[in-house]
Amino acid sequence: MSLSPTRHHPAFILRERDILDVAALGDVAHLATFVAQPTPPKRAPVAEPATVGGMTTDEAAVACSAENELGQLDTKTQALRSSDAQGYTPLHLAAARGQLHVATMLLDEGGEADAETLDGYTPLMAAALNGHAGLVSLLLDRGANPGKVSRNMDTALSLASEGRHGAIIVMLDASTRSITSSTDMLAAAGAGDELFTSLRLFDALAASRASSRASAARVSHEADEDLRSVTETGDNAVIVCSKIGTLSPGHLRIVDALLKRKVLDVDAANVVGMTALMYAARANVAPFVELLLSHGANPLRSASKDEANPRTASVLATDPLLKVRLEVAEREREFNDLYATRNAVPFDERADFVAQVMSIRAKMLETKAAHAAMASGKADPRLAA
Repeated sequence: MSLSPTRHHPAFILRERDILDVAALGDVAHLATFVAQPTPPKRAPVAEPATVGGMTTDEAAVACSAENELGQLDTKTQALRSSDAQGYTPLHLAAARGQLHVATMLLDEGGEADAETLDGYTPLMAAALNGHAGLVSLLLDRGANPGKVSRNMDTALSLASEGRHGAIIVMLDASTRSITSSTDMLAAAGAGDELFTSLRLFDALAASRASSRASAARVSHEADEDLRSVTETGDNAVIVCSKIGTLSPGHLRIVDALLKRKVLDVDAANVVGMTALMYAARANVAPFVELLLSHGANPLRSASKDEANPRTASVLATDPLLKVRLEVAEREREFNDLYATRNAVPFDERADFVAQVMSIRAKMLETKAAHAAMASGKADPRLAA
């Protein structure tokens, strides 16, 4: 989480200093001078002409509406709502730098307590990460939501823990936990509850960050068991998400967080031998398939013990493009697995080994070419051959 972002387009210039600099540096005098300026009168609405430069009446009306909306935002409001290329607002920078008076003024003038950057970070997260208890208290009093979860599955609570700010952890813990209604990890996975997942991951790290080792170990053990829990049919949280069918971005972020932190095995199978990749393929959910493959899911794994009739992800997929994408993954896995054994091949078997590697590589390239053709709207060239 970058707290000193580069500014590409300042909102306004005040004595050679833009509002993001003013907020970050805690320049109360400059900010007070700016907010004390009288608000310019709103511009009179633009009349809607019958035609504008060849546009139809409806197109002209839309253009005039947009122009009028822009005119209603005075310079002061535009400046306070401004952000840099990464989405950081003046309030983010004031919160990150501990500028309490500036943050108070920004909130008084309409600054958004829950403004989010492109990665979903809020001013409360910035204040918590940097240990500014006064700012955390101010933002909470002004309605900031401690249950916000970034795209990296961070919360204000987890960031306060990362910075080892005990007082802030105490301030945020109860209020954050009261927001989620999930009671266990499997229910949270089904509901796409990112906050509960983030809290469970936070609890799993408690042993190394809490001062009370005994209680921390107990909390960590309970959280760890919940994260790894399975249903009666052996479905873990990742498999539960893969069976949802219609996934939200929250489901994908939950799975990404669980796999990125090595909490669950991406190739874990339930009692019928099905993995998350197989379920995602059967439901033709391409983003989920790509996510699982990026975490090393094995596309060669089969739910059937019958080698003549394998039930791999590519067999279960019914979408033609996704099926070929999984075939590409299979050929890549075969090639990489075989190539990794090259140092163990006896010298007198090297020629046969090289021929085998080249054969698999040719199949891999052929499958990749087929996928590229289909992705561009063409037919599978292998069928024509």
